[in-house]
Amino acid sequence: MPNWALGFGLFMMEMGWIAGARAILQNRFPSEQRATLLSMESFTFSVIMMVLSPLAGVIFSRW
Repeated sequence: MPNWALGFGLFMMEMGWIAGARAILQNRFPSEQRATLLSMESFTFSVIMMVLSPLAGVIFSRW
């Protein structure tokens, strides 16, 4: 499998997960809390990706 195909597949899985998580948050919480929850979800995702992206780069560069 070409490297670009793996990256594209991971990107598509990630986008589906984000859309599903946001839909759940929007349906389950009142509008007063929704903006805060979506901001926290976005912040948490960014922090996780700051750690996982370089780690994935190291792993795939050695593989």
